[in-house]
Amino acid sequence: MPEGPSILIVRESLLPFIGKKINAVFGNTKNDKTRLVNQKIQEVLFRIKVHPKSRVGALPAKIRQNMIRESRNYSLDFLKWKKEFTLKKHWLISTKKNYPRVHSLVKKEWIGNTNRRTFFCETCQILYD
Repeated sequence: MPEGPSILIVRESLLPFIGKKINAVFGNTKNDKTRLVNQKIQEVLFRIKVHPKSRVGALPAKIRQNMIRESRNYSLDFLKWKKEFTLKKHWLISTKKNYPRVHSLVKKEWIGNTNRRTFFCETCQILYD
């Protein structure tokens, strides 16, 4: 979830202002914040080639360990890219129409309990039931 890196960025940028009075508030983001919601997990699943409809309990232990490791790596990358304002440039699957590696279309669905927008490649990502 992008909320974690965003909180770190805000915390780091606010340290010099501890004990001071706020006179005005404004922002400098170049990204639409609503587009960042839940992006991390989609990209992580794509990186480890797991279909987003897979159940966590059905994943082999090795895949779950890889998912945890890759989530950490992506979180650190996400924080770096967000600070550089280059996040969208590094998305591997989100908002893409075609996946060039296997010359297939990227599928877009609203899945899960919250009907979140999800992008995935049915050719590359394995569905674990």
